[in-house]
Amino acid sequence: MNVNNLSGIRYVTPTNMWSVSPIGSLIGGNQATVTLSPCPLGIDTSGNSMYFVYISGQGTAEPTMVTGGTCTGGAASGTIVFTPKNTHAATYVLSSASSGIQEAINDACGVPNVSAGNPNTRIVLPATGATSNALPVSGSIFAHCSRALIEGNGTLLSCSTRDRCIVLGDLTNSNHYGGVTLRGVNMASTVNADGCHITNTQRQSNVVTITVASGCSTIQTGDVVNINFTDVSSYWGSHGPVTVSGTSITYSQTGANLAAMATPGTIAIQNAAIEDNAMPGTMEDIKSSGAGGGKFNQFFVVDNDQAATIRTFDADGRRADVHGEPLWIVRILRGKYGGLAGAVAGQAEY
Repeated sequence: MNVNNLSGIRYVTPTNMWSVSPIGSLIGGNQATVTLSPCPLGIDTSGNSMYFVYISGQGTAEPTMVTGGTCTGGAASGTIVFTPKNTHAATYVLSSASSGIQEAINDACGVPNVSAGNPNTRIVLPATGATSNALPVSGSIFAHCSRALIEGNGTLLSCSTRDRCIVLGDLTNSNHYGGVTLRGVNMASTVNADGCHITNTQRQSNVVTITVASGCSTIQTGDVVNINFTDVSSYWGSHGPVTVSGTSITYSQTGANLAAMATPGTIAIQNAAIEDNAMPGTMEDIKSSGAGGGKFNQFFVVDNDQAATIRTFDADGRRADVHGEPLWIVRILRGKYGGLAGAVAGQAEY
């Protein structure tokens, strides 16, 4: 009997929460090739930018994206390739960045292939009980198979992601995966990151430069940011990854040049609970919790899903705000991935 897969239903179990201590050390900014023996089930070395591992034990802990390698799930041995941001001395630990959730999804759906994956899949997350047992998520989880149901009734996720904790579909095209349903999950953020005031904007040669007031320290190179309330609406929405240098924040954006101008506005890391770019994506009985000690800057971000549905959102009886400002419960991004995101229906309870 396979306890991970009963009657065709894929369960997330402790066997998915792999952890190893490879030989050698890692140098920040240098590409690393690490051998795993064996390769965990659900590992993804396709290079589709949809799989993270977590580095801890030595140096500053971090999630890092796997960009290649030879490992396939369950193989006796293979490699993974990634580039850490930080340096990690020998005896560092490499592990799942999602408490095994991404691995279970990959095992059930196959690695991402932009063509529906293994459809008609059901994945069940474990109930966590006490708040202290919340499942940590440090790298975004991608639900990448069509007509799939991911259930987490009784599951609390503790998200330390700065961009988004869970993605329905991928971040490339909403037509790649459809009919993805996320149900019952309780989500908390460990991140506290205030936004910053914008003083100036410019777009020159497809590069946007946002100038912020001094003292802005919450945005880091590599972040995805959300911009609001500038005089020119072309800057509004989510952008990135960004590069930060002093009070200048830059990112790529195709478009005609826009002259430098003084303007009001706000910029903050996206820090969303769920980003939906499946067509359609359905989010049911999702709950927000303050148990992580932080606050999501946005909860639902809807990209180019023109049939998105949100039913019965529970904000845990707390005020829907972030650092004294209104929390974006639902943000619809116009044309982020090539179209207009559509209607969102349902009710919010808070």
